Amino acid sequence: MSKNLNEFLAEYNGATVTTPLGDEHPVTVIDVAGKDEPSPFIIINHGDFPVIVNPIGLGDHLSVDVHSFVKGEDATAGVFGMSTGKRWALPETGTTSHKWNSANLIAVLVGEQGVKDAS
Repeated sequence: MSKNLNEFLAEYNGATVTTPLGDEHPVTVIDVAGKDEPSPFIIINHGDFPVIVNPIGLGDHLSVDVHSFVKGEDATAGVFGMSTGKRWALPETGTTSHKWNSANLIAVLVGEQGVKDAS
């Protein structure tokens, strides 16, 4: 497992932040302003399944919101996280996407790091 950003990019793509031309994945660096500045809407299309990715700098953390659509209509998205080979998914929500429990907004929060007992 990679220890830092450049190690991850070098291991999985043959690139670094300063030399972003990797072997497989294009690398785009987007600097996000603070909470009082407009954040970008990044639209990622895959056929009938576009998403809007909205990275928002909120002072003490970064929130990356994902808004999903199917055939142009508002949709839900399933999500999971992974640590040490174990998947962590949403609990039952009443909706699914690709057979995963889903929600209308998926937000990835990156901020102060901590450790809790996960059992």
